[in-house]
Amino acid sequence: YAAAADCRMACADALVRCGDDDEDPFGDDSVQEEEMQSLACVGRACPAEAAAYARRVLETAAERCAALAAAAAGASGPVPEADAAAAHEALTWALAFAANLLADSGRGETPAVPPTLAAV
Repeated sequence: YAAAADCRMACADALVRCGDDDEDPFGDDSVQEEEMQSLACVGRACPAEAAAYARRVLETAAERCAALAAAAAGASGPVPEADAAAAHEALTWALAFAANLLADSGRGETPAVPPTLAAV
């Protein structure tokens, strides 16, 4: 789970830093949804590891955003746009990983935490 999620986050970071975010092959919502559901299934096979990973990635992304906000508010002035965009992308993906790990799509049913994660 962690290896696949790290790979996806590295891909997103590289696309943002290259200025090619519009060329993201996973930008298609249906492809992204399939990818997230597949990754969530892998994570639910090892729920403790996946939950710990999701927490760690969320904390790291939030800390990165907070550090950039502090730098922008401080004497160092504005942060480079690429750094801000990469931090935003990391936080967006971290939230998406956690959300998909915790609950399936809610289309047509009441969203619920999968039983394998509820036990953790």
